[in-house]
Amino acid sequence: MSNDDLRWSPPDGTQPLPSGESGDETAGHMGFAPLPELAPLPDLAPLPDIEELLRFAPPTSGNEAVAGQADTGTSEAGVPGADVAPLPDLAPLPDIEEFLRFAPPMPGDEAVAGQAETDAAPTAPGPAIQAPASSPAEDAGEHESITHGHAPEPHEDSDESVSPVKKHLHLILIACACVVAIVIGTSFFRWFSQQAGEPVREPGYRGTALNTHSLSPEWTSGIAVAWTIPIDPKRFTFAPHVHAEGSTLYLAFSDRPTTARSRSVTVMAYDVSGTEPRLLWETNAETSTRAYETFTPQFVWDDDLLFFRDLVIDKATGTITQAPWGEAYPMGISEGIVVTCLTDGYCTGWSQDSGEWTEVWKATTVKQSSFGLGHMNYTAPDSALIGSGEQASILIVPDHAEVPQLLNVRTGELTNLADPDDDTTSYALVQASDGVIVDPWLNTKYAYDSVGDLRGTFNQNRYVTQPTRDGGAPTLAQLSDFFTKDKTASWTTGVVEMTSNDCATLELTLTSDASTRTVSVPDNIRPYQTDSCIFLVKDVRASADGSAMYIRDFSLAPKGSYFFNTATNKNFNSAELDAAESHTWVFDDMLIGASKTGVTAFVPASS
Repeated sequence: MSNDDLRWSPPDGTQPLPSGESGDETAGHMGFAPLPELAPLPDLAPLPDIEELLRFAPPTSGNEAVAGQADTGTSEAGVPGADVAPLPDLAPLPDIEEFLRFAPPMPGDEAVAGQAETDAAPTAPGPAIQAPASSPAEDAGEHESITHGHAPEPHEDSDESVSPVKKHLHLILIACACVVAIVIGTSFFRWFSQQAGEPVREPGYRGTALNTHSLSPEWTSGIAVAWTIPIDPKRFTFAPHVHAEGSTLYLAFSDRPTTARSRSVTVMAYDVSGTEPRLLWETNAETSTRAYETFTPQFVWDDDLLFFRDLVIDKATGTITQAPWGEAYPMGISEGIVVTCLTDGYCTGWSQDSGEWTEVWKATTVKQSSFGLGHMNYTAPDSALIGSGEQASILIVPDHAEVPQLLNVRTGELTNLADPDDDTTSYALVQASDGVIVDPWLNTKYAYDSVGDLRGTFNQNRYVTQPTRDGGAPTLAQLSDFFTKDKTASWTTGVVEMTSNDCATLELTLTSDASTRTVSVPDNIRPYQTDSCIFLVKDVRASADGSAMYIRDFSLAPKGSYFFNTATNKNFNSAELDAAESHTWVFDDMLIGASKTGVTAFVPASS
């Protein structure tokens, strides 16, 4: 259909009046009485400037603020008023006049145009609304203005009392109102969704940079991201191994091989005490090991040196030298002797003299666990070293059907740690700073000191109670008290116990004053709880005042980290934190999560 098809023609075949001819003269020729003088339409107020109107909408949080937040979720959690985020940016509106220029003509528009007085001034076009930056730019040419002429005075009771001009204006106003309503409504929806989900903060670390071996109370506000060190997939295939000492973060990467036999490692050191991580040094060296493999301990260290696989790294300069022990894993160091072990049952003591490493002793052990220390219940040792001086030993974690052993660092002498009459084939080990508890499942437990002497036995089980991991390594006496006395963990912040008949409550008992705090088990964890309420986790921490608590990886449930606000019974979870392959505490208010895509610092949302 063309525009000509829309023009109205009288039934007698005459043509409509041209816009420039007088209506009175033509009316006389046609035999009609002349029409009365038409009153001019009142001046129409110009349309409001849409961008000026939207200028009063709440401002956006911006990309920079959003970049600093973790992908978090809150269970039963509101967001404190201090953390309310501003509205996101409103997308620019389309040009209304440009939009209407392509709208189909209204009936009678052309006839009305012919009624305009010749001396009527055209209506100036309103200010154009800039097209969204993400869309292709429109033609820069000027838009034609819409001119309105006089219309007859409407009759109150007539269905045709509203002129086509006014109908057109009504449509314009309705279109403007709809666009404004959609944009503002969308903005408020995004803003409200953001408030209901996670807190928003500016990127960067602004915490205490202290490690007091206690969880910061600030974690009650939720989880956020301070910064991320991206990982170049062209250089590295696997997540780095992470070690923290003081305010220095060490990252060891297995380099992507350039040839079939090439093996090399890149080590980086960062100072993470400032707002952003500061690279201290980066070095690269060849290795004879498969550096991507996971083994505990990942690192062994003394005051000046860091040992990673067969590499010896100077902490201050990053200078790397290759050690002669090949694929053996460093297990601990005491008084200048480094003990390395192969999991197939061999260990060696090494000492350095004039820059050269020499063997001190060799020992044949039981077949060892391929994960090294792996995960231990109740404590979280960072090396296999037990005791000090002449009584220093390395704990040998056995493979299945083997017995645990202690290996003296100075002499290489081995001691078995098990009752010879016990037919247990699997042992749980709980490491203390000066001994170890051998824990056969549901059987008598044995407490040994660092030279392998038996110091006590007990039968109590603690499968529903966990001491927090933020207090360092306990002594053997402290660990024995934990097993023999209820809710006692004198070396750390407190103990957490699974309680209630339906295993739905966690109770924190503080060591300082024996006061308690309770929170609910996260809803998505409850389906995995057993009737026995077994509470075994990878990590559990609490603040000194009991206001905040952290738990990672409930037994039998999907892996995940949860921060709890004990005052409000709210918990916070982050998908980005859960996606990390390793977790390393640096400060009370900084947890490092590493994956093959990046190394991320997670911090309290309010910090």
